[in-house]
Amino acid sequence: MNWKQTLFWVIIAALIYYFFLAFGVFLFQQQEESQLFVPAWWNIREQLCQPGGFCAVVGQFVIQYYRMPLLAITIQMLLLVGCGLSLYRLLQHIKPSGYHLLLAFFPLLLLLKMSIRSNYLIDGTIGLFLMHLAFLPLTRINRQKIITLYGIVSTVLLFIFTGLLSVCYAVIYTLLTAFIYPTFKQKLQGLWSLIPATLFLLCYQSFHIPVSLLEGFKPEEYLEIQLLPHYFLYYVWLQYSLLIIGVLAISGLFATFPTRHKGVKIFLSGCCLIVTLLFGKYCMPDQLDIQNRMTDELSYLAREKQWDTIINRYKGRPIQDYISLNYLNMSLAQKGELAENMFAFDQKGAKSLVAPWNQSLYMDKLLCDVHFMIGDLALAESYAMDGFTQSKRKGNARMMQRLVQISLLRGDKQLARKYLSLLQEMPFYKDWAQQYTVYLRHPEKMQEESELCYKGIPRQKQDLLLSLMTTDSLWDSYQVSNRIGWEYKGCYYLLDKQLEKFRQYITTTNYPQNQSWPRHFQEAWLILEDADSTLTGQIPVQPNIRKAYQQLKQNMNSRSQNQDIQSIYREFGQTYWFYYYFKQFKKQK
Repeated sequence: MNWKQTLFWVIIAALIYYFFLAFGVFLFQQQEESQLFVPAWWNIREQLCQPGGFCAVVGQFVIQYYRMPLLAITIQMLLLVGCGLSLYRLLQHIKPSGYHLLLAFFPLLLLLKMSIRSNYLIDGTIGLFLMHLAFLPLTRINRQKIITLYGIVSTVLLFIFTGLLSVCYAVIYTLLTAFIYPTFKQKLQGLWSLIPATLFLLCYQSFHIPVSLLEGFKPEEYLEIQLLPHYFLYYVWLQYSLLIIGVLAISGLFATFPTRHKGVKIFLSGCCLIVTLLFGKYCMPDQLDIQNRMTDELSYLAREKQWDTIINRYKGRPIQDYISLNYLNMSLAQKGELAENMFAFDQKGAKSLVAPWNQSLYMDKLLCDVHFMIGDLALAESYAMDGFTQSKRKGNARMMQRLVQISLLRGDKQLARKYLSLLQEMPFYKDWAQQYTVYLRHPEKMQEESELCYKGIPRQKQDLLLSLMTTDSLWDSYQVSNRIGWEYKGCYYLLDKQLEKFRQYITTTNYPQNQSWPRHFQEAWLILEDADSTLTGQIPVQPNIRKAYQQLKQNMNSRSQNQDIQSIYREFGQTYWFYYYFKQFKKQK
């Protein structure tokens, strides 16, 4: 390559690296914890014995080091640039031309778009990279028998390494021989590669492949909910192969143009540039990708216990979704500020504490964290198990960590030991597993662990068989000793504006007399005193809070609400009173 070509690919590599730096860092972190890869020979041997097992093993081996995001970005970038360079070399073999740089970059845009989707794994890119490497010998061989023999052998070998991607390879190989070689007999030799490819496509079940390649033609919405990674990989492989075929057709068509004239070269290059820019705009992250990036980042920050970062993220900003509110309120609770500063943020009803489950892995992780934090081990375990089964790589390491904690708290040492033995085989979980192995021998030390202390199995007063329990009834047994769980239930009543239930809950709490009640609880109690004067004095309210409430009532009585709502918000917008009197929501179930 000359310096211009080298500069082009250096710029492309830099752009790809920046793209993944902006949209891939937190996704790669989540992909790492959403697989259960034990790098032991018995596990590797079992996968290598299956077609495509090589890509699966290499992919899982790489993903386990995604805790180092810059390494993950570098590997992704090298694979994509390698695919582009290989395609460029093939196109140049058809007819050397400058616009082939753009045509070679064109299919990479699809891989960029799909690489930031949680359902797509690096296995697919590794397979495509191997496919491109298998194409390169075509630029060196010319004899008809060698072309035939290489097509058959390379298709079989690619089937062993990548699985059904070999079918796509055989089709493209056939077209490449038609475009690259000059004589008619040479062009026909690629057809022989279709014989083993057809056998693999029709008899895939005989090779213990669970999914047909044709499933990749189904809608993306259907493929995303499947529990095996094959579906979405096939979807990307087929789309990418169609783009390669289209690029070859365009290159073959443009090769017939008389490119000796400078105007023709400019016209052809301009056409390639326009098509690439339009397709690039289509492949840019959409609203779903941006939302998933936000969720991945919040999940990562929660895993790393960066509560201040989450809180500062939403200060003074409107919040539109329940996922953000759930993570925000969980962070406030972890900092001991939930019942003190919750209404300094844009709360939107009781779902701000516990969002409804939408059957996704994202919500499984969030709700598992929330319920475990407040001490609801039963629901935390159910969400952990669901998240474990929804992960497409034999389990979820993060959910297994949670199951270890729950098993230890329930006293099920045998089950906890089983989980820990698997986690000890994984590089980034070995230290954690060794730390928790100590609790098998010394369960009393769990009280020294911040995540485990004050948690246990609550005694339920209701029959659970009918599954008719409300959210707050799941938290009946929480006392002040479990401060987070106790505050969560009280705040649940406040957010749902159920002040009578809040009154019953508060009056049955044995609260320490030497501690002041949380600020929002005092604010809610003043509203109750307004409705029932006999409650005055039952809960100590600080004088400054009582004085502020009197000022609010004067403002509400002397001013027009519609005209002065902004002035009231500026003075009382961070209190429960403003939320109670001025924020209206639909009744939440």
